[in-house]
Amino acid sequence: MAPIKVGINGFGRIGRIVFRNAVEHSDVEIVAVNDPFIETKYAAYMLKPKLLHIPPTSYTMAPIKVGINGFGRIGRIVFRNAVEHSDVEIVAVNDPFIETKYAAYMLNRGKQVPR
Repeated sequence: MAPIKVGINGFGRIGRIVFRNAVEHSDVEIVAVNDPFIETKYAAYMLKPKLLHIPPTSYTMAPIKVGINGFGRIGRIVFRNAVEHSDVEIVAVNDPFIETKYAAYMLNRGKQVPR
């Protein structure tokens, strides 16, 4: 069975918890992370095992992509329109201040993970 493809909107504490749980399940694949407020280097730093509270994991940094144990490529991708990201099946929305009209572009394509 193919893994469920997930996009995470926001890579703060909750987004990293979603990421950590996805890493622990082989049937889930993170295909996109949206957080326009952090740089890729900082996102990679926040993926260190001690900050994610997971067993030691190797990770590599590239200017645009971050790879975790062959888990897939995680990039600093900004969702302009979720339809453009046809490989995303679920969008985890972590922003408590987002209004429905602004989230519509994400919800039109994927299922929202309940908070």
